[in-house]
Amino acid sequence: MQYSKELTKLLAREYNCSPEDFLRPEKENVLTVSALKRGRRMYYKKKYFFHMCTLGGNAVITADERLHPFLSEFMREKAGYWLFEMSNLHPLEAELNRFGHTLTDSYHMFLPRERVDSEQLQDSLIIKIYGKEIISLATEDMIAKLRSGSRDPEPDFKEYANAVLKNHAEIGGLIDLKWFSDSDILPFYGHPLLKNAILKEFAPERPDRILLCAYIGDELIGAAGCSEDAKNWMQIGVDVAESYRSKGLGSLLVNMLKNELEDRFLIPFYGTSVSNYRSWNIALNCGFRPAWVEIGSTPKER
Repeated sequence: MQYSKELTKLLAREYNCSPEDFLRPEKENVLTVSALKRGRRMYYKKKYFFHMCTLGGNAVITADERLHPFLSEFMREKAGYWLFEMSNLHPLEAELNRFGHTLTDSYHMFLPRERVDSEQLQDSLIIKIYGKEIISLATEDMIAKLRSGSRDPEPDFKEYANAVLKNHAEIGGLIDLKWFSDSDILPFYGHPLLKNAILKEFAPERPDRILLCAYIGDELIGAAGCSEDAKNWMQIGVDVAESYRSKGLGSLLVNMLKNELEDRFLIPFYGTSVSNYRSWNIALNCGFRPAWVEIGSTPKER
């Protein structure tokens, strides 16, 4: 997979191991002592108490030394990817509880495998949002051109739609897309729609770098943004207003941002939960494919 070497180098810094440790046979799991190293993704300021990762084969675990006796037995002679199943996570959770910790959600992460043409996604989106109303958006000039080449006084819907789609720039665009970067993103913090596209507030350790917003008139209907979680590693998030979901807007925004990042020689990546199929479909529509899974621990609330 594209970026696989860069991925194992990044994860090796975070899991205090070598890149090759992620590519061992499925039962050759690796256990290390957690450490803070430069170049890691900046999610925590403290060392991991427990964190586990697989690329689909073996697992690599980094953890506090107090957990090592349990973890050595926990992972012995087991295929690494099976360690993420509930039958194995139950005893792991019990052990973490002894130290005042609990498991986090699992993070299902994606990397690009292929490039997708954004124009195709945009054309599909426009038809889904506007349907036959798209006819009314055709300019008089386009209608006149269509009628001049047809004996039918009312050319069919497909002809009108194709004319509009091919010339939507001439009519000002049906959806207005606007790009923002770095300090221009600051006014968007706290916006009620933006729960995933950007962070809750500015974070210098993993700053939001680019935000692509979609408007109809003055209404913000969706946005995709990316934070620089490690040098050149840009995590993409997306939000779409409820009335515009399942129409392809999220896929269009994510794909345009993904392509822009790759054109800048940056690495886009995407994460979601195991059951969020809308988010999974966005990733797959944009040429992302599953690349790795992680799970960690966090102190229990008292």
